[in-house]
Order: sequence, then C-alpha cells, then structure tokens
Amino acid sequence: MRGRMKQYIYISLVFTLLFTGVCFANFECEPSVSSSGMGGVLPVDIFQPSMMSINPAILSMIPRKMVETSYSRYYCPIENGMFSSGFVGYAMPLENYGCLGLNAVADLEGKDKELLTTVSYSDSFIFPGKVSLGVGLDIYTRFLGKNSIELKNPTVDTNFCQSYGVNGGIIIRPVDQFLIGLSAFNLNRPKLTYGDMRKLPLKARLDIGANIYNIRPCFSLNYRRDFENNTFKVSYDLGFEAGIFGNLVRLRAGYNHSLSGGVGFGFQKGDVDFAVDYAFQLSTGDERLKNPSGNHILGVSFTFGNELSKYKSSKILDTFRLNFNDVIVKEVSVKTCKFYKDELDVSANGKLEENEVSEEDADVGREIVYGSVSMDSNIDPYDISGARVIFKIRKDWLEDNCVRHDNIRFHVVSNGGEYVLDYVPTFGYSDDEYYYFESNIEMIAPMVITAFIEPKKKEIAVLEKEKLPEKPEAVWPKEHKVVKGECLFIIAGFEYHDPFKWKNIFEANRDKIKDPHWIYPGQVFIIPSPN
Repeated sequence: MRGRMKQYIYISLVFTLLFTGVCFANFECEPSVSSSGMGGVLPVDIFQPSMMSINPAILSMIPRKMVETSYSRYYCPIENGMFSSGFVGYAMPLENYGCLGLNAVADLEGKDKELLTTVSYSDSFIFPGKVSLGVGLDIYTRFLGKNSIELKNPTVDTNFCQSYGVNGGIIIRPVDQFLIGLSAFNLNRPKLTYGDMRKLPLKARLDIGANIYNIRPCFSLNYRRDFENNTFKVSYDLGFEAGIFGNLVRLRAGYNHSLSGGVGFGFQKGDVDFAVDYAFQLSTGDERLKNPSGNHILGVSFTFGNELSKYKSSKILDTFRLNFNDVIVKEVSVKTCKFYKDELDVSANGKLEENEVSEEDADVGREIVYGSVSMDSNIDPYDISGARVIFKIRKDWLEDNCVRHDNIRFHVVSNGGEYVLDYVPTFGYSDDEYYYFESNIEMIAPMVITAFIEPKKKEIAVLEKEKLPEKPEAVWPKEHKVVKGECLFIIAGFEYHDPFKWKNIFEANRDKIKDPHWIYPGQVFIIPSPN
C-alpha cells in the first residue's frame, strides 16, 4: 500500500510540473541545457528526458525515474525581441520493458499559441546495452487567436489546427566510451494534419561522441528540409564536456554558428540525485548587434526511485565468480551487469544435517537431506541474467548412505520451506575428501541438497563402497565430445581431475571456441596433455 501511494504521489507531481511547464514554455527553444552548453550536440555521458528532442533512443539509457525542468531567456529574430520560456519532461523506466518519456513545450505569448507534446518509447533488446532503438510521436497544436481588428469582426472565428510528426532514432555504443546516434523527425512530412496547418520540416542528424579520461568531444551533422518553401540546409555542431572532481562539476563549450558554454553541478540527497545546469549562447557577426546579451538557460533535474536493470548502459553483462570457504558451497558465479563489479555481494552459509539413514529408508529408497544453504544477494533478481553454483558433498557420506552421483538433487526453497525449483546437478570432479557438483540456477535463494538412496542395495553398496573403476593411463592428446550441461570447467575436471586447467583446452581449440563461456553440445575438442 505504501509503495502504491508513492507511485500516486510521483504521478501527481509529474503532471503538476508538466502543466506548470506548459504555462511558460516555448516551442522553438532547445530544452536540453547540457546540449545547449555544448553547441547542440548529443552528450555522451549524461542522459536526460529533454534529449528526446535530439534522439528518442536516448531514453533507454536513463536507469531511474527522472523529472527535468528548465527556464530560459532568449532572443527571437522574428519578433526582434527577448522572450522567456520553460520546459518540463519526465522519463519512466518500465522494469525490463524499456523506458517511456513525456515532454511538454509550448508558446503562449503573442496572438497564436503553440503547444508541442512529445511521447517517446525506447528499448535495447536486439544487442542489449550496445544498440538502442527509440520512436516518438509529436503532437503540434496551434491555437489561432484574434488581433485587435479581428476582435471587432464577428465573422472571424477563433480556431485551432493540429499536426502529428513521427520520429525515430538509433544509438550504437560498441564500447562505453563511444557513442553513435542517428535520428530523424517528422518522417511522415507530416501528412497527418487537422485544419490549415503548415508542414513541419523533415529533420535528420548524425551524432558522434567519445569519453576519453572524462574529456568528451562530440560532433553533430544536421539536415533540415522545409516543405513550405522547398529548401534544405546542412549544418554541423561541435562541442565538448570536461568532468572534474569526480564528475561532480562539468564544464561545457561548443559552436554551432554561435559560441556556447555552460557548467553543471551534481548533488545527492538520500536516494535522490540532483543536477543543476546553466548554459549560454552568444551570437557572432551581425547577429551579435541584434542580441548582444545572448541567450541564457537554467535547468534542474532530479532522479529518484529504484535503479532498474542497469543498462540502460546496463545490459552490458559480465560473469563474476565468488569463492566460499563453506561446508557446502564452493563457488557461485553470477551473470549480471558489469557495473555491479564493485557492488556485488553474495552470502552463502551451509549447514549439514546430523542424521543417519535407517534400514527402512535404505530399503524403500527415500530422499534424505544432506544439508541446507542460506543464500542471498544484494542485487535485484531482475538484474541477474543467470547464476551457477558449485557445491561439495563428503565422499564418506555418499558411500555410507549408498548414494550414486546421479541421485543428487538440488532444491530452491521458499520462505515457508517448500521446494519451488528442483535441479539435477552435474558431477564435476573430486578430491581426497569431497565430490563436487554444479548446476545453473534461476535465482540466488535458500537451497536444500538432498539425495535418493538406492532401494534394497545398501548392504551390497557398503561392502563394495561403489569404488570408481580404475582408468587406464591416459594417452595425450585425445578427443572429447561435448554433451548438454558441460562447460570447459566441467570438462577439465573430468579429463584432468583439475577444473582449473580449463585454459589448456581453450588454448588448444581456439579455432572452435570463440568465447570460453559458450560451447555447444556436439562439438569435438582436442584435449592436450595437462602438462
């Protein structure tokens, strides 16, 4: 109930800010303060809702809910005067389903009132973390007012007209330090109109940016086609940003036929991050005489809520291996966003069951419990793409209780103690004291390790001790055919009785193995000598 109330408060706050922003916003104003301070380029490191006007695909790089607002004082060459304007935008990540954004910009000065509302959606699902796609819809409304002469003429009626523009964009980040963006606006030219509406221009742009030791140079190439007068224009923007004091302060400068500059400050209060940005633009040449004071814009944004799947630059995954000195758990591998490298924490505390198998249990072949593990992680389950656990069982326990390797079971239990997920682990290797088993798991949660006793075979098994047959001396090199469930770690444990020699197999089969984490059933590998 408390979480739902927070959502209602957030939604009410957002719509209040949007309504307030519409009352003093201007359509022609560039809403992104950080971009304005860099000459209009697309920043490579900081992402905000206002950047939907540059590339709608930028939304999926915003990891938490964000509200942004700005106020500007700018020169309008058409009216030959100074005007004030503002902007409000909101970005809302949708768990694992991308990000939704809403911007509102308007011009309520003069006779005609203009209102622009933008709804955009973006996700990174093709190559998570490296390719992001975004789409947007602009609803551009003009309210036609009356001048003093028209007010005296009752035959002139006040009306409005409306036009819809379809936008699209793609952002490619082959590495975290490099970004390429391509976007286009008003792709429908636009043909969806109501009333006597002028055609909006077709706009397209290419953005390239890099991050080199917190120095971020950026470049934009712009194309604009006006259908009203059948003309087009090609221009470019240059900009850079420098982060100092751990990026708490950002210095900006740029050029797009005018000189730009700016500064940004970051703050944190509890779970809320604040950013305050200022930018200015100074005209050059003859335009400087008309607008000597330049354009100025001040913006504030704050980020709140739980951080969702970190890709948002986040879906760039890595596998982290954690070793434990525990009576049951040997190792846990977690596949998650690489940004969790310094944050990931997994706890594992095993407890052995002090029980002896009765004759009745041995005769019937019941399932007995070897031990339980209390396991937990500080990472949200939605941010874990996969996990693997290696646990150990005492050799004497298996032999005394007549348990075969393929009769081991692995269960994930609920808070009420019920088995919710069951696994059949794979035997990996052994040493003088333990047998080691491993299994993929879907979540980091409490576990129970059990075993099935072979019915009516206890006495025979105890006498024979179920010894493994002695293998003849191995001849190297030899071949191994991969079966389902195997990895290089398991194969090395089987062939060498030392799983940590898996690199020997990887180096001998580089022509067949592109990534040591990915091998496939049916592949045949050369197993070189362990030495």
